[in-house]
Amino acid sequence: MFKQIIILAGLCLSSVVCACGLESPAFGVEISQKSSALEHIRIGEVAAGKGNWDEAIIEFVEATRKDPGSVLAAYDLGVAYAHIGDLLKAAEAERQAIVLDKTYVAAYIELGWILAQSKDFLSAAESLRKAVELDPNNHAAKSSLEVVLSQSHDKTDSENLKQKMQPSVLTCGEEVNSDRELYKINTLVARGDLTAALAECEEVVKANPNNALVHVKLGWLYFKTGNLEKAREEELVALKFGTADGLAHGNLGVVLGSLGDIEGQIREETRAIELDEKNASAHANLGWALARQGRWVEALAAYQKARDLEPQLVDAQVGCGVALAKTGHVEEAFTVLQSVKARFPDLALTHMGLATVLAEQSKIDEAVVEVREAIKLNHQNIEAKQQLASLLLQTGDWQAALDEYRQLAKQDPKSAETHVGLGLSLCRNGVSSEAKGEFKKALELDPQNAVAHAGLGLALLDAGESSEALQEVQAAIHIDPKLELAQILLVRLKQQQKDK
Repeated sequence: MFKQIIILAGLCLSSVVCACGLESPAFGVEISQKSSALEHIRIGEVAAGKGNWDEAIIEFVEATRKDPGSVLAAYDLGVAYAHIGDLLKAAEAERQAIVLDKTYVAAYIELGWILAQSKDFLSAAESLRKAVELDPNNHAAKSSLEVVLSQSHDKTDSENLKQKMQPSVLTCGEEVNSDRELYKINTLVARGDLTAALAECEEVVKANPNNALVHVKLGWLYFKTGNLEKAREEELVALKFGTADGLAHGNLGVVLGSLGDIEGQIREETRAIELDEKNASAHANLGWALARQGRWVEALAAYQKARDLEPQLVDAQVGCGVALAKTGHVEEAFTVLQSVKARFPDLALTHMGLATVLAEQSKIDEAVVEVREAIKLNHQNIEAKQQLASLLLQTGDWQAALDEYRQLAKQDPKSAETHVGLGLSLCRNGVSSEAKGEFKKALELDPQNAVAHAGLGLALLDAGESSEALQEVQAAIHIDPKLELAQILLVRLKQQQKDK
């Protein structure tokens, strides 16, 4: 499974977060890398404050390498490049910040000024218009837009942009002052203080209950702090206002996927793409959901689209690599992932992707090495630990796999996949009676989990309950006709009936 990106309203989500793009609980931002990146950002900002822009750039570049999902690092890097007059790199950095968080108003404003300095007034006005659209009360965005429009030598384009701008300014006049409240929340998130950011955002929502963008942001913060039900509620509230539907549908999709509703996620991500075909994050998240259903050809298409739209989106590149492997293009997959690893050697996600490709090549021992490296980089990465436990099952080290799954069940008791893995490990270790309970827990969490049905069938068969086992195996085949375990069990059960 791959990290998902949630677009955080007004900041950067993953971590996507100032608001950087957000991630699914499975592939959260690597804590050690993020901490290191923030230290580079702090040093860079100190250097920038003294006017040492070259030194600041070195630090900001290192921050982006340590944490590719840091919106703050990308934004600061763009500002620094602009100060030394490298407008091309400045614009590239601000565009990357916007990729990570399509609601980061400050990046749109900075990009607008950079483009204006390059005499590209039309594109500058479009960027500033987007800032105004996101935050109608942002005085810096509005005044900057007026200045850029007045400087444009093409009066026709100027008038057209003014007309485009008017509806947003007149109809979206919310009370939130992004210069104060939203910026404060963004800063708290960028510094890693999600608890304080959540408390602040809850207060902002109380004062501005009709602001869709604030509800989207609050939903994201609930998501990041593990309250998925409240996250879903906030994204649904945001959709009632109709002014941030693209963001809300995309975020709601990620939340639903995390709750096990993969069909719901596919529906919401598809809707987000319909509203904004260039939403790379939605395409990547759609790929993640399709992969969860084993629809690898479709997943590959979604990941490739995300990568085409935003070549720097690491999640899309890794997802694309894994999907290539799953569709039989193993050598190309390995090339893609090795390229990502070369650029981001400290990113756990890359090692996990490589492990998946190696497993497809039956190089299980090498895959285990890659996953252990991912865990070393981030000791709290639940999904990497799930991947390790699954690989241990494939190596035949039943006891080691059991030990891993028992620890996972304590850390992530609401994961159907963990309970399925624990159940299979118990069966392999001859403890079928306990395995039945684990498979039942998995089905409570995910009733359409074909492997859980098949696993329960296996445990029941081992316990001599053939009739009940047949029911579970048939349920598994109904959900996934190609599931090998279910097909093998069905043959065994039919043979058993003949022998009687």
